Amino acid sequence: MLNGGRKVQDVNTIFRLLSAQHPNAGSELEFNDAFQLLVATVLSAQSTDKRVNQVTRVLFRSFSTSALLHTANAREIEKIIRPVGLHKNKARSLTEIARIIEDEYGGTVPSKMEDLLRLPGVGRKTANVVLGHGLKLHAFPVDRHVLRVCNRIGLSEHTKAHSIELELTSVLDPNSWLQMSDSLIIHGRRICKPRPHCGKCRLTLCCRYFDEQA
Repeated sequence: MLNGGRKVQDVNTIFRLLSAQHPNAGSELEFNDAFQLLVATVLSAQSTDKRVNQVTRVLFRSFSTSALLHTANAREIEKIIRPVGLHKNKARSLTEIARIIEDEYGGTVPSKMEDLLRLPGVGRKTANVVLGHGLKLHAFPVDRHVLRVCNRIGLSEHTKAHSIELELTSVLDPNSWLQMSDSLIIHGRRICKPRPHCGKCRLTLCCRYFDEQA
């Protein structure tokens, strides 16, 4: 059962409201396959999707597959991805990810959470993004926006991403997981920011924060 006595029907109501407010919610990263999404998501750490897309448009001209990236010169990768920050660490992670995928998975991005988490620079959020958007499997990515929105509106009392993931996936239809996550992420980016724009939000009637401000 959800913390705070939140009923399953309330969660589904919030899902419907979010889906109506953000009908086109989805990944804002540009990619053609699961490997490219994996690369882009690793690059997105402490960066923005807009900047990552600018970088991957250049990167994927020469290194669009694990086979190509595996044999790349690390310094060349560092130079290309410098604008996203942490370029040295990310370049090492990407070339090692490419090597592992080539050597251990035959050039195919693994489709199990535990295998993805073995890859350097890949945490649970990144793995869920790849599983959901890249491989079309049931997944529920939780980032800082999901955490903030869930805590603020009273959807969850948890402060750890994995706990929120487990809590919400326990009551939502698996076919709704990714859409709910995407909607929460977009809502956190555009409306429920650290300084929220409550006047633009459709969740005010079921939002704890809004009630407390009234």
